[in-house]
Amino acid sequence: MIRTIGTGFALVAATAFAVGASSAGANEAQTGQAAKSITCTVKLSKQRDPSATRTGIDFAQITCSKPFGFGAQYDEFKLFPKGNPPSGTGFMNYKAYFDGGRVNGRWEVSFAATTKPCDFNFKVKSTWNGGTGKFKNVKGSGSGAGDFTDLKNAPACAKATVKYKMQVTGI
Repeated sequence: MIRTIGTGFALVAATAFAVGASSAGANEAQTGQAAKSITCTVKLSKQRDPSATRTGIDFAQITCSKPFGFGAQYDEFKLFPKGNPPSGTGFMNYKAYFDGGRVNGRWEVSFAATTKPCDFNFKVKSTWNGGTGKFKNVKGSGSGAGDFTDLKNAPACAKATVKYKMQVTGI
């Protein structure tokens, strides 16, 4: 069952997270290239809540370390909450558009809400798997944890910021 948390919940992380050495080694082994550590900040704005029959949609501004820079992101997401307050899992498939190309990505998320509106603690796993232009061979992965608290926008919970670190190759 898919349902909306509050009146909407964009998949969000409010803190930067560290990347495990094993993911860097895996990327290096696949490409023969040393992995580069990058950081990204994503400012999400939810456009549509997910439901049982359709995905939710976000648009976002994304800013990453060189060579990516500033861009725009589009994603579709699903959430699978249980209980009250809700906890559960979800995923987001996204495309991040930068000068010189696009990156295809996915977030896997597990979350737990507090009793406050729009307050969530969660863990995220992030992967990049190819794209277009100069990023067509990009591969990357990272993971971490975050806390989303946006009481100012309650109950809409429509805007959030994500910061993350990844190890990437193919750039």
